[in-house]
Amino acid sequence: MVFFKATTGRPPAKEGTVSPTSSHSSHQILSDTLVRVQPGQYSPLAAKLLMQLAGWSYSDFDTFQDEVANNILEDPHEMEMIMMQVKNQPMMVQATAQMIRTRDKRVAIVVFRGTELTNIVNWMTDAISKQTDFYKLPKKNMSSSCEKDYVKVHTGFRNNFDKVWFGDRGIQRHLLNPELMRHDYDYETPRDQQTHIPSEQDELEAIYICGHSLGGAMAFLAGLYMGALLNNHNDKQQSNNTLFSKLRGVYTYGSPMVVNDWDRNTCERICGHVTFRHVYYNDIVPHLPPLSTGAFDHVGSEYRYHPRTGWRKRQEENSIVEWHAGRCTQVVSIVFTTPFAAMDWVLDQINWLNFFRGECRDLPVIGWLSRGYLKQMWSFLDHSPIGYTESLDHQLREDGSIEY
Repeated sequence: MVFFKATTGRPPAKEGTVSPTSSHSSHQILSDTLVRVQPGQYSPLAAKLLMQLAGWSYSDFDTFQDEVANNILEDPHEMEMIMMQVKNQPMMVQATAQMIRTRDKRVAIVVFRGTELTNIVNWMTDAISKQTDFYKLPKKNMSSSCEKDYVKVHTGFRNNFDKVWFGDRGIQRHLLNPELMRHDYDYETPRDQQTHIPSEQDELEAIYICGHSLGGAMAFLAGLYMGALLNNHNDKQQSNNTLFSKLRGVYTYGSPMVVNDWDRNTCERICGHVTFRHVYYNDIVPHLPPLSTGAFDHVGSEYRYHPRTGWRKRQEENSIVEWHAGRCTQVVSIVFTTPFAAMDWVLDQINWLNFFRGECRDLPVIGWLSRGYLKQMWSFLDHSPIGYTESLDHQLREDGSIEY
């Protein structure tokens, strides 16, 4: 396990420093805005900021810290960050999660890193599509003890989520005890002996969770886990229940399917109202795992991007006739769809074909002829964080919102 902790504007416990440059007022406005969002309310501003964080979560801790403080949240003064990374190749585990707490201690943002292009373990994690129960979460009632009555999820995603969510330095412990992120907290000394550090749980008002690709799958599992604990009336879980009430939203980008198709309704009841999935154009990953490996489905509201319409919330109906109707559904086989997804990247590199791929709609007179005739129905290119980040930023700048 690799663990980093730093406070911007102070000498960090490990890894790099950032010099303060931004004003207190701009930070306060952003923090107030994020706190005012109600649970289950979609925020275009949050969608943009969280996608930027998810995109930069692929970098090393120094770079992530600098980018967050100076370009994304624009507040290098006293902002606390941690990064937890667990790696065990034979066990098919390669998981990374970051957590940020704003200067006023009111907002916490958890970011899960997605699949790294050159990391074979991440790809193997995605491929382990066998289904396993999600901490014995029952489909209908809490008294069920039959294994077939438990909610099933993707084994590879759950295994990676486990390693960074739980434990003495896991994300869950830092959400339950935000004061652990203070620069003067000593992990080697028992918490009850550090009486000079008071509990800061009451100061935490809003929690956001996000991730791109594999990170999106783990972000969804975090929201599902927090929501599932509401069904447990044990007093020991009371603090966990309080956490879910502070959860403003789980924002995922290009996330694959995680839950068994038959368990979707149960998961919708638990965390569907706070889950916001983003799919950029013809990104293939939200259509995976393929149906040939088993029945999976998505949970939550889906926001889909198309160059003609921008980001729009899609309807629940399934349709193969009209592009804008229906949600993402599983592809039948990865063997059949991979050539199309790879070809889309190849065609994109041939500049003179851009007109026939629908990328010249703004041209005068002939722009209306530019259509996506050569745009493939599935695309690896559209899975890149770049498309998600640029399109969300552009739409927020253009009209200040996303239609929903």
